[in-house]
Amino acid sequence: TLDTGSGLSYRTQISTKELVSVVRSAAGFTKDADAATAQQWRKSLSIAGTDGTLRYRFRGTDVRGGKIVGKTGTLSTVVALSGILDLDPSRPLAFALVTNGDSPLSKPIVRKAHEQVISEICKYLSKTAKQPAKLPPVTAPAPLVPLAPDEGEETEGAIDHETAGQPVVPPGEPPAR
Repeated sequence: TLDTGSGLSYRTQISTKELVSVVRSAAGFTKDADAATAQQWRKSLSIAGTDGTLRYRFRGTDVRGGKIVGKTGTLSTVVALSGILDLDPSRPLAFALVTNGDSPLSKPIVRKAHEQVISEICKYLSKTAKQPAKLPPVTAPAPLVPLAPDEGEETEGAIDHETAGQPVVPPGEPPAR
């Protein structure tokens, strides 16, 4: 179930398997893909440790700078990351991680956990590469430190409050009682 084009809706329901299928298709990893469209789509994704919503992510790892490109998604009860790991050019990997909860999640902790999962996948890909990767060993993510907010995250509270029918409270101001 897709409720909005951006995916920012509590009514959107998609499995990680379905999300990976979308990423694979959009990235051109299917037989019927249009190569030019796929290339433009891949260029539109954030680059880990470099730009967009991933600019502050994967900074303590050796996979930043184009080896991971992706898209984030954040609501108060959902933190998601999907994209492409390109450690072994003969085997690019589409992935999707989605963490859901019934109550608001600690975004920095979930993001760090996502980075740890991706780090383990990268270790596996490096060890099983058909041609030895010329990459330094993948290191574990840096210890948990406060991250700068993702682009667009300022609107997250607005989306959460809109959905709940509550007024939006600007950052730094106490909620109205």
